[in-house]
Amino acid sequence: MQLTQFLQSNLLKKILFILLFGILGGAAGFGVAVDWSILFFILGGVFAGFAFLSPRFGFYLILLLIVIGQLGRVPLDVGGRDEVLFLDLLIPIVVLGWVFHKVYHKERFKKTSLDKILILFVGWMVLGLIFALRSLDLPLVLKSGLYLIRWVEYLLLFFLALDLMRTKELVIHYLKVIIGMGTLLAILGFLQLVFVPNFGFMQEAGWDPHRGRLLSTWFDPNFIGGFFALCFSLVLGLYYYLRKDQQARLALILAGIIFAVATILTYSRSAYLVFLLVLLIWGVVYARKLLVICLVAFTLVTIFVPRLQERVGGAVSLDVTAKSRLHSWDRAFQIVKTSPIVGVGYNTYRYTQEKLGFIEKKDKVIRSTTGADSSLLTILATTGIVGLLFYLYLYFVILKKNFRLIVKNQLETQKKLSFAIFVSFLGLLAHSFFVNDLLYPYLMIIFWILVAMVFRASKLFGKA
Repeated sequence: MQLTQFLQSNLLKKILFILLFGILGGAAGFGVAVDWSILFFILGGVFAGFAFLSPRFGFYLILLLIVIGQLGRVPLDVGGRDEVLFLDLLIPIVVLGWVFHKVYHKERFKKTSLDKILILFVGWMVLGLIFALRSLDLPLVLKSGLYLIRWVEYLLLFFLALDLMRTKELVIHYLKVIIGMGTLLAILGFLQLVFVPNFGFMQEAGWDPHRGRLLSTWFDPNFIGGFFALCFSLVLGLYYYLRKDQQARLALILAGIIFAVATILTYSRSAYLVFLLVLLIWGVVYARKLLVICLVAFTLVTIFVPRLQERVGGAVSLDVTAKSRLHSWDRAFQIVKTSPIVGVGYNTYRYTQEKLGFIEKKDKVIRSTTGADSSLLTILATTGIVGLLFYLYLYFVILKKNFRLIVKNQLETQKKLSFAIFVSFLGLLAHSFFVNDLLYPYLMIIFWILVAMVFRASKLFGKA
């Protein structure tokens, strides 16, 4: 009798469904997996089955994969050695599972003030790829189109996160999760500095050969340093919000110190600039003592750490890194001139560089060739002036929504929490002048989650 009940139960159906996903994952990887990666496909299929049945579980899995970072790349054999982030395979499954649940339970999909501009921007990127067929072969344009699909997938996480954050407690919970992720990434970075300080051996795989710099699992000091600066602002906001929880505030102080130290160890000037911007804005508006303490501490560290002096001084005397960035900007402007209105096509930047003779095809393994050392310049080059205006307007609408949330909040703690996210957005935008952070996968996910928090908080935090 018990066996009959089990065979008829929903639990068995769920187990079979998850096993089916595991089999499908293995089948999908059978023709393209390299060596051990077939196991990754099978395990990925099992997790994908869980994620489809529970979008919230899938959401947490996505956040975990941000911490795993570049270690979550799966090697493939598709017309030559290639690889893909497991994150890019998981997100559409999680989103589809969420859509299925919404339709099954007859729940409405929420409209937002971003919908129209998002449709316009995505539509313009599609148009840009169509125009790219004038100068690029169809296979290259189709490959670039896959990255446009990925951009849309990451965008859909905004709507998923908006749906998951239905209470104040959940908004605060996910803020804590982001800070926890940042803390874990910083700790992994400290371990990387101890055990893998020289990243030269990864140069053949296309990574920059950094030495003695904190990279963590993102393998890049600039992106991870920018994320730490963003997290530092969130720590300050949550510190003021949780004024009655002394244990949580002590933990946040420790996290703030960890982020400050980790940022210094990246030796990334762009990260320093964003961290300084976050400090200045917070210091001028709310925390003057913190600003003075941090500036004094940084000055003292700079005096006693020669390499830090070199990095800061290199920005003034234009060292090799600074000159390389200026060279990248110059190339971007030359690419813009080839198609200033519609751009050369989303994610066709590398192919356009090859066509113009800026790089050789043998250099395609170098990951930095996929965009300029500036998100805004990359967007301008690939989507044109119109595309950049669409994107800037999108960012403006988000900032405007966030600013209104700050102004209308009657509780000071909620005001400061909203202010923390606002400063994070400003820091991310400032960072985008020097690195391609607005199009970097992990930061895109964090960005859309924070946007969801702003839109949800506007409904939940508006009253005392």
